[in-house]
Parts: sequence; structure tokens; C-alpha cells
Amino acid sequence: MQTFKMQTILPKKQVIIGAAVVCFLILSIYILNNRSSRTEDTYRHSLDSFESRPSKRHQRLEEPAKDNSDFSVWPEYSNTLKLKHSWYVENCFDGEFTTMGISLLKDLENKWAKSSNEDCKFLYKKFKSIFTITKRSGGLVIPDTFRFKVMKWLGNNVELVDEVKHQTITLIFNEYTHEHTIFNPLRAKRPVVKPDVPERIYVEKLSQDAAKSCDFCNYKKFTAKDLDGRLTSKSSYTAANTFKYDAFHELFITERHHPLNWTQPELVDVFELALKWMKRVQSKNKSYTYPVILWDLLPHASASQVHPHLHGNMINDRYYGRPHPLEQLDDSYAICSFE
Repeated sequence: MQTFKMQTILPKKQVIIGAAVVCFLILSIYILNNRSSRTEDTYRHSLDSFESRPSKRHQRLEEPAKDNSDFSVWPEYSNTLKLKHSWYVENCFDGEFTTMGISLLKDLENKWAKSSNEDCKFLYKKFKSIFTITKRSGGLVIPDTFRFKVMKWLGNNVELVDEVKHQTITLIFNEYTHEHTIFNPLRAKRPVVKPDVPERIYVEKLSQDAAKSCDFCNYKKFTAKDLDGRLTSKSSYTAANTFKYDAFHELFITERHHPLNWTQPELVDVFELALKWMKRVQSKNKSYTYPVILWDLLPHASASQVHPHLHGNMINDRYYGRPHPLEQLDDSYAICSFE
């Protein structure tokens, strides 16, 4: 009997551990609630600050462009420079660097950072928030047996040969898109191996050989058509891709077989046909609002047919690949412009 009472009154080891866990969870929830309240207040403050400065994307949606009524999401475009090149040289770089180039970019940035001009400081802050520029150097030794060939590659320019021994590389990193571009001016001087057959002769022969059995030249017999039918125009026509990579996947094909001998009106015509097909798809499928055109020409670009043709798609959720994050970055750049 006494043993029974001891078992009922004294808690087991597992019960003690369980109680400790419950207490820890209650304490954790209390701490997290306090933190989330403070974080929410901070977030709301930031949100209010951001909403008081509407993004460019919102402005574009609310304010139709003056000269592009068919594309109201785009702002009015202008490439007019507000300030001349000489103004930047004089005010941001103290009259130095009248000749600019990629190899001088880091030096330009360093000089720009020291400018006391308020406009220059404002522009520098914008530039610096987007780009990070790094300058690095690399050296090498050219054996005497190899020097003659390097001289020939560089047009017997002794100064350029000296640059090969001490090369300067400029790296530019975009903090928003995470794109990284590397420049070495000397790489443009590398030897270019000429093909055994001139490019034009190669294309002419390729076009003639492919014409003998070209499916696109006989599209009514040897291409599929869309469920809604085939579209045609003055110098182009559509065909459904036999092996689709999306629900709405169409081909826009020029009547002319030769891959290089088409004219500007023919090029405009095939793009207008593509737009007509996209509008037809969107009129019947309202959620498909992302149009895509891909164009690969000739075998080295992975084209399965020599005959010129474009790929077109309509998508309902997002652009393929890189354009989707670039679209999202639009607001990030808009916020940057207000900082």
C-alpha cells in the first residue's frame, strides 16, 4: 500500500522532463511575441515610409504614357541628357579623366567619391548603391620563344606586349541583379581563328542543301497547326510546335527560306503576326498575360531548321528564366531612386 502511494505522489522522471519542456515552450512563445510586436512596429514604420514614396511601377500603372497609349504600363521615354559630359568632368572629376574607358573606371570612382559638389555626391550615392567596382592586377612571364607570336598577335606594338606582362582587370558587380561583368581590354587583342570557309559561302551552301527537304517551305503539308487554326500574313505564317514546351507554343515562320536574305518589311511582318497570335490567345485566356518570343537562327544557335522561324509563348504566371527576377527588381530600383 505504501509503495502504491509513493508511485502516485512522486512524479516520474518523464513527467518532470515533460513539464520542463512545456515551461520552456511557454517562455519561448512569450519572448517571440514581444519580439514580433517590436518587429511589426518597425515594419509598419518602414512600410508607411515606403508607401509615402510610391514605386515607379505603381506610378506607371496609374499614369498612362502620353505617346504610348497602347502600352500604358510604360513611362514616356527620353534619352536626352540633362548634363553634358564636360560638366561631369569639371565638377565630379576636377577636370581630370577627359578620356574615359573601362580600365579607368575604378580610378574614376575613387575621384568621384571625393567630389564636394552636391549633385555629384547625390549621383555617386546612386551609382554606389547599385554597382561595386573592383580593380585587380595579374602578371606573367613571356618566354623569348613565345614573344614573337605575342608580338604578331598585338600588331608588333611593344607597349601592348608590356601590358600583357602586367594586366589590369576591372570587375563590375550589380548589387541588385547579382550580375558580374569582367573587363580586360587586352582580351580584345586575342587572335581570332578564321574559318576554313568564309561565313557567307558556308550559309549559302547550308541554305541550298536545307531547301531540298525543308518542312517550313511546305508548311501546309509538313507542319502542325493550332487548335484555333493557322494565321497567315503578307509574308509569314504560323505553325504549332510539334513538341511543345508549354501549353501555348507557336512558331512564326517567314515565307522566304534563306536565313539572311529577308528584308525589314518581312521582319516587321513576322513580328506583327506573332503579336496577332498572342492577342488571340489572351482574348480567350485572360490569365495568360506574359508574352515571350525566342529566336534562334542557324545551327550554332541551336536552330533545328535553317528556314527562319520564331518561337512564341503565352504564360499565365511568370516569365521564363532571367526576365522574371528582373521584373521583380524593377521595384528595387524604384526604391533606390527615392533613397
